Amino acid sequence: EFAGLLHPSTRMECFTWGLLVDLAVPLLAQHHTATYGRILERWHAGEGELHALEQEAFGWTHAEVGARVCRDWELPEPLAAAVEDHHAEGPEPGRCPPGVQLAAILCESPEHSGVERMVEVAAARYGVPEPVTQQLFATAQAKAAQVASVFNV
Repeated sequence: EFAGLLHPSTRMECFTWGLLVDLAVPLLAQHHTATYGRILERWHAGEGELHALEQEAFGWTHAEVGARVCRDWELPEPLAAAVEDHHAEGPEPGRCPPGVQLAAILCESPEHSGVERMVEVAAARYGVPEPVTQQLFATAQAKAAQVASVFNV
């Protein structure tokens, strides 16, 4: 939804980028079960941002691992760069679209969803007023619920 507002020319690509930015999370959970499980628990409890907790524990992040996977799979470099920079505070222009960066702020924990932070960043970094961000988020949630219902999730 944010892509349509902030950079409509890459709206469709943002859907793909959005699906791939966290592709390394399940891989890391499988290969570093105990340590990564604790990191995810801390993230869900609101003890920090996922990439910061990963950096603290491992010295690298799921964004870096995801970009490496994209490059190993020989996906287009703009996609790998967007995956790599989706949590960056000031990535190189064009490496990660604003809509993808805003979505990356969210957490799947209902208690610590990240919506407030996303609203703040949307206003500060991209000049999107709070009511607009809230409406875009509500629209995205409704669409996600429709998709989830197809899979009985």
